[in-house]
Amino acid sequence: MPKKLVWLVCAVLLCACLGGCQLAREDVGEESLSGDKFVGVYITFDPLYYFSAENPFEETNNPDAEPRFYATAKQVENDGYTTTTFEFEGIDGIPFFTATVLGADESANYRTSIMGPEIMNPATAYFDTDTTITGKIDIVEPTEVVLCMNPVYQTKDGKIYMLPCETGVFISKGALATTTLFETVTVTENGEEITSKTSVELSAEVVRKPVKEIFKEMNGRDETIRTTEITPENIPDSIHLQPDCAYVIVETHSSGENGLEVTRTLLDLEEGYYTYKYEGERGCLIGKMIEIHRNGIVFSTVTSFAPGLSFPAELH
Repeated sequence: MPKKLVWLVCAVLLCACLGGCQLAREDVGEESLSGDKFVGVYITFDPLYYFSAENPFEETNNPDAEPRFYATAKQVENDGYTTTTFEFEGIDGIPFFTATVLGADESANYRTSIMGPEIMNPATAYFDTDTTITGKIDIVEPTEVVLCMNPVYQTKDGKIYMLPCETGVFISKGALATTTLFETVTVTENGEEITSKTSVELSAEVVRKPVKEIFKEMNGRDETIRTTEITPENIPDSIHLQPDCAYVIVETHSSGENGLEVTRTLLDLEEGYYTYKYEGERGCLIGKMIEIHRNGIVFSTVTSFAPGLSFPAELH
């Protein structure tokens, strides 16, 4: 099966030193990857060889091949439903991939998106033969990190594994980088060539550390009628606006090397929710959605920042 694997890197704004990890190397061999589908990446802050001693991997018949790190399938509860996720146990990182969960028969198969809370604005689009995954990571300054983009594959029998990425993407202050990995596979069926493509686009940026946000509810006379302060230690599930609230100003207080900075934006009341972002344990921003109730009405009931998306599917 011919495969064309392409590594495309684009740096925007100030210079960011970007490295590309190969999705498949010549010494891996076509047989070892034949039939396996590229489904995304698993982002680590250290190369995978740091984890090799404590996490066993499967060797292939080719002694020069990269080791495969397999994920464990787990059942999880989500809003009253049971679904399957995949975890690379013992390897700290950020999942950013999709998977096909195999059912009792082909009609019971479904697709799911597996993404860490650090992935902002996650989106997965399925077309006839193509899959596109996009997202963004905000890294709190003055952190400088190397993001190792380890490619993730799924076998025909549903197993998920990743290969090590030998190089990574260096992100520093003042840099915004967008990295795209994609795999194009062409097969011949009944004399006709069919091409499928999987594309993963990740943006990464260094940002100031959020300290708190203040919601200022304003009436029609531009008077403040109520303020609500939100901090990482005090994040409400919902905010019920005052009946005479005409609009809301959101003040974001953030700190950095140059001290405290305050920015102001207008809250989009039609959205029905607001994403509050704060620093997580990995030095990246994570988000929590807050429902916005206006006149007793909530326009959205989204409760998690990076929900898994499930669609009927079959492995190609």
